Amino acid sequence: MDTSPLDEEEWKTVIAYSHAHITMVDEAIGRILDALYRLNLADTTTVVFTSDHGDMEGAHNRFDKGAYFYEEVWRIPLIIRAHNTPPATQDAYVSLLDIGETLFSLIRAASSADQPREGRNLLPLVGTQIRPSDWPQIAHGTYYRYNGYSFEVRAIRNKRYKYVWNPQDIDEFYDLQTDPHEMKNLSGHPHISTTENDLRDQLMTWLHSIGDDLPNRLDTLLPAGTIIATGKQGP
Repeated sequence: MDTSPLDEEEWKTVIAYSHAHITMVDEAIGRILDALYRLNLADTTTVVFTSDHGDMEGAHNRFDKGAYFYEEVWRIPLIIRAHNTPPATQDAYVSLLDIGETLFSLIRAASSADQPREGRNLLPLVGTQIRPSDWPQIAHGTYYRYNGYSFEVRAIRNKRYKYVWNPQDIDEFYDLQTDPHEMKNLSGHPHISTTENDLRDQLMTWLHSIGDDLPNRLDTLLPAGTIIATGKQGP
């Protein structure tokens, strides 16, 4: 996880491999689309491409992912190709939970009281740059453990600010307009206290709405990075 020993040539190699992997994925998507056209299935098939997380690629001295909400891992690709919809870039904030609801909508699967579902149907956003006026530009995130280690992190962001609640460590607050690379943690600074408190209140309201009991079990939390199975501090 430590990038400090890398010299310039090693950095070039790492980044080249990373970009080559992205190119490989792009080619694979193209092969799928080509196959659909070849088999005359393009007009009856909706293709959805996404990812469960991004990659730090060395940012913040990290690779892969981890128990944090930096933009590099929180922002993920999403492509939806549907028949008779033109190419368009949409800026609406969406969630992985919305992918499930979108797929259910495609097969006209109704929800029921005994099988409730979360998420929104994204098909109205496909093929248009126009975002519905009532679409909230708010993203929420939860992080629960990491490879058997105790990490409890919750986050919220709007178009400008991001607040990350780390009850096992220090909170984070970033002004993404002036600090897009999240290099300066402003949490606790007096000049942004009102904005930070407002986002924190919104986050707590959302946690309550989804039944997340983290605010009620703070006294039982292990120190960050504790190995759950042994109770010992991890490396």
